[in-house]
Amino acid sequence: MYEAQTYEAILSRMLQKALSINGNLDTREGSLVWCGDAPAAVELQNLYIALDTVLNETFADTATRPYLILRAAERGLKPQPASPAVLQLSITPTTLHLPMNTRFSIGELNYYVSADRGSGKYETQVVSENLPAGLTVFAVPGGGSYGSKYFTFSGTVTAPVGIYESQYKIVDTGTKTILPVTIKIIVTASNEARFYSFVLNKAFNSQLKEDVVGEIDNENRKITLRLPKGTNVTRLAPNIDYGSGTGTAVADEFTSGRSHDFTNPVQYVLTAPDGVTKITYTVTVVFYDETQGGSGETEHTHTWDAGVITKEATTSSTGIKTYTCTVCQSKREEEIPKLVVLPTNTPVPTATPTNTPVPTNTPVPTATPTNTPVPTNTPVPTNTQCDEYASTDEHTGTNGNADEYASADKHAGTNGNADEHTGTNGNADKHAGTNGNADEHASTDNTPIPTATPTNTPVPTATPTNTPAPTGYKVGTTVKHPATNGYYKVTATDTVEYIKPIKKKVSTVTIPDSVNLKGANYKVTSIASKAFKSNKYLKKAIIGNNVIQIKSYAFYKCTKLSYVQIGGSVKAIGKQSFYGCKKLNEMRIYTSRLKAKYVGSNAFKGTPSRMKVYVPRKKAKSYKTVLVKRGISKKIVIKKM
Repeated sequence: MYEAQTYEAILSRMLQKALSINGNLDTREGSLVWCGDAPAAVELQNLYIALDTVLNETFADTATRPYLILRAAERGLKPQPASPAVLQLSITPTTLHLPMNTRFSIGELNYYVSADRGSGKYETQVVSENLPAGLTVFAVPGGGSYGSKYFTFSGTVTAPVGIYESQYKIVDTGTKTILPVTIKIIVTASNEARFYSFVLNKAFNSQLKEDVVGEIDNENRKITLRLPKGTNVTRLAPNIDYGSGTGTAVADEFTSGRSHDFTNPVQYVLTAPDGVTKITYTVTVVFYDETQGGSGETEHTHTWDAGVITKEATTSSTGIKTYTCTVCQSKREEEIPKLVVLPTNTPVPTATPTNTPVPTNTPVPTATPTNTPVPTNTPVPTNTQCDEYASTDEHTGTNGNADEYASADKHAGTNGNADEHTGTNGNADKHAGTNGNADEHASTDNTPIPTATPTNTPVPTATPTNTPAPTGYKVGTTVKHPATNGYYKVTATDTVEYIKPIKKKVSTVTIPDSVNLKGANYKVTSIASKAFKSNKYLKKAIIGNNVIQIKSYAFYKCTKLSYVQIGGSVKAIGKQSFYGCKKLNEMRIYTSRLKAKYVGSNAFKGTPSRMKVYVPRKKAKSYKTVLVKRGISKKIVIKKM
């Protein structure tokens, strides 16, 4: 009745309850919270077992014989004396030998081997023998100094690397029973190591319905465990074979039978026989849905929900929408583009001259006769030009750009009127060329403003013509920028995302504050997911001050990365961004905006335990908590900047 109330299930509920009260608690195995809850979980499991026993013994249908006798006695009934029961046991395969004193169970019945039906006399016959050079047979079952128990080999192997297989038959000379035996001897190089099997046995993992054999990919050093959806993977104990007899070793905490939390990938490190070479295997759990035809060999098809916005997009940063599989509860993230502010109908030209001051008291030439139209061939003196284009609603050319020269709001004449170019009599004089450019000039004497404006008056020569407004790229365009060795994706009218380097074989990369693309300046506000994933050349990374988000797996397993500088605007760091950066000895964090909820899981897992981390002075304590929670060792050295 209480089969599900196991130690693992009870402990998991207790830890989840603790996290619901305080999400910042460390609940990993060995933590204070875990050590406090684990003993209680054991006692509660025993209590459920005892309670189940009491309930079973209470009812006649489920009571064992001693308690059934007691229940019958309450009603004046007395059982007949027990008689021996004879059960027939059939063993498959028939060649299976059960040693003396072996205990085993089938269903509700327990068996004990009290006698050996075999003759006890054996002989070994060679079917085919292929032993590596230098190795000889010392003893076999039925012969040699070790009697009828073991195959024993001796010598020093000099054969090439490979697998050597031999076939034997062990014959019971009394019963004539034959047991086929295959012996594989694996010869490896002293600097090589590998997994031969990785199995989750049901006997040692009560949450499993059957044994699970891991899929070993020795080429890519990966092991995949396929489990039904809903399986508790927080405490799985695998049985592993890595050829310990060859001299290969593994850390004590990863030997056979040691349990681990496989919620996230777990790394097993083998030490080759030379005692120096380290070979890492990554073990990952993949869930399948039995109700959808999935199996341990075939994954199910994810069924994603409508998704939840976990990070709102703004005009300066992208958002994140998270989808959850309704079957296996796996999650995936989708980027939400930045909010784009639509431009008005009168954009401000960006190619504005900057270094020439606006003349304040330069009068317009005084030789203009009264009531005489402005001569068509007399250009405006070049020293009277103004140096800023005004984004006003006054005279606008056909292209929508404002062509008036402004000082304050408009050029004011000597009477101090700021609204329009005026003479001392205060009359406004607006002259427009045929191209729509406004050309207004103010006089300083009492000469009346000409009333007849020639229709063909040329545009003043002071108007810049060789500096067109930059056009930039459309949102979503990916642009190659050799000057900064990077590909960029345009995310808004003024921002881009760093996608990946053009040349991967570089030791240093700098994510700039901004880049100029097609004449337009763009701020670099994010680093794309997997931008530098598994880069084996990168040693130093400097992240610009406009970067707000470092996305998931950005620097995943950059195994030679030793120095990172994080700019002052970074707010979010995705999951496993710096996972496995095992040589990352120094990291400088200039931002003060990091919070635990914006730093993904295992973002810094696998980094050196003695890494030096420089942080803003006021953030030393809080940042250490965040970093440790996201995978950094508690032994890191926090230094204040």
